[in-house]
Amino acid sequence: PISISGLLLRRAVLGTLLAADGPMSPAEVAAALRAAGATTSPALTKGPSRVIADLLTYQVRIGRVVKVGPALFAAVPSRISRSTRQRCLGWRRQFEVLVEGLAQWEAAHPALSQPESHVCPSPPLSDASGASERGGPSQRLDDPRAATGYPRRGCGAEHVAGDDAGL
Repeated sequence: PISISGLLLRRAVLGTLLAADGPMSPAEVAAALRAAGATTSPALTKGPSRVIADLLTYQVRIGRVVKVGPALFAAVPSRISRSTRQRCLGWRRQFEVLVEGLAQWEAAHPALSQPESHVCPSPPLSDASGASERGGPSQRLDDPRAATGYPRRGCGAEHVAGDDAGL
């Protein structure tokens, strides 16, 4: 599955609730998204159903969703504008465009496409002066956290196919 976040994730969650016959739990919404080929970011410490539960809790607070039972949520269509409802119900079109763009990029850059489990070294977080691009203090290069890797789908130009000897 492709990880989504932000506006697309919100539209996918609300669209799934709007299209449902009744209330759904966050785990059911996560399963429906997974069946459609989408998930939340694997780099998060929270699982997909927890991310969706947090998103739905906020939607309850602003009135677009109601909590109808323990871990059961339902959309309130009358509290969502018609244009937003249409965008939420059509989230799959935007997701398909994203998937096509990703496939085209990977086809054009085969040397940079790596499996999702690949770990790339993190880029330097600051220069020797310790200042960030915005002028404020940032993490020093000698900080042990700066040497950790992070999972990414593809690496930048700093990672070349010949550098895999140590992996």
